[in-house]
Amino acid sequence: MHQQKIFITKTDYQRLQNLLLSDFTQAIGN
Repeated sequence: MHQQKIFITKTDYQRLQNLLLSDFTQAIGN
């Protein structure tokens, strides 16, 4: 039985959040 688990660290989550946030602000800025 082999299960693949995806672990998201806090740094990965923050990095993703920062990417989404920067894209969002850029979309508004244009």
